[in-house]
Amino acid sequence: GQDLAALFATESGNRLWRVVAKSAAGVAWAYAGGVDSAEAKASAKTLTAISKANPGIVDCVGHGYSVGDVVYFSGLTEMTSLNTKYRTITASADADHFAIGTTTAETAAETTGGACVQKVTSFGTTGIKLYNAVSGGAQSLVGNSSLAPNAITSLEVYKVIGSDNLTGDQTHILVLKPTDGQPATAEMFCSRYKTAGNLRSIAFYLQTDGKLYLVMSTNGSWNNNFVETNAAVFSNGAQTLYKFIAFSKAAASAAIYVEGAAVAATTGVGGVPATLYDVSFPLMLGANEEGGYFNGQIALYLCFTRALSAAEIQRIDLQLREEGFRS
Repeated sequence: GQDLAALFATESGNRLWRVVAKSAAGVAWAYAGGVDSAEAKASAKTLTAISKANPGIVDCVGHGYSVGDVVYFSGLTEMTSLNTKYRTITASADADHFAIGTTTAETAAETTGGACVQKVTSFGTTGIKLYNAVSGGAQSLVGNSSLAPNAITSLEVYKVIGSDNLTGDQTHILVLKPTDGQPATAEMFCSRYKTAGNLRSIAFYLQTDGKLYLVMSTNGSWNNNFVETNAAVFSNGAQTLYKFIAFSKAAASAAIYVEGAAVAATTGVGGVPATLYDVSFPLMLGANEEGGYFNGQIALYLCFTRALSAAEIQRIDLQLREEGFRS
């Protein structure tokens, strides 16, 4: 593998990822954002039940956890959809119970329990996980020569904790090429969004008419908080060129950019929420939690935890052109 962290440093408090599927020689996987240091968890504690409710209540005698702690679940018998998931403790009712936000969308109430919950004591370093199939199948970034570089269809940024939770101002920049500029069904660029259970936060995607659509929510529900380009950005049919697209979200406004410039767009009647709903799952690139995905190639992805100005976005576009990254 090849670690590109030294090439693209964190700047002015913004974390930057530049995703590379293979080296120039076409043989090594690579990513930026630092080596993925090991995550650490405390010993598992025994829980006896988790309610399927809003909020979900965990019965765990003498848990010792505090509001704001992040816990990891595994080995659940009935609420299996919560296995391998992280939840933040939203309330601690007493020494034997704590709340983890809504669990109404999970499979079933947990009644068996066991040593199934652990406090996360260290999150390691943020990294990027690659998939070689639409349906998943996580692959190692290092030394996996069995994967064809061009088969990657989804990227997921994980361990998005604390200041990287992406609930406030943010900017996302992508250089990509869809297979079809006006696909039969909408295709996701990046998202923290799930309709089931009202777990909407933010999603940026390509519509069937070639327009770009940015949808947001402050409480997980549909509130007509969206921005949509007035005109198609991609033409119908096969695409031959990569395009620079981006969106920048500030406290009460959002703009969509194409080739470094803001484009005319319509904002929904709900406006742009100041803060976004903090769902329990991480930002996904090229896919969403409900199985939607982007059918095409993503050459570059940048994420900033602030709203870049129009001038800054234009400079990034120009710099990429000067570096020969795009024409």
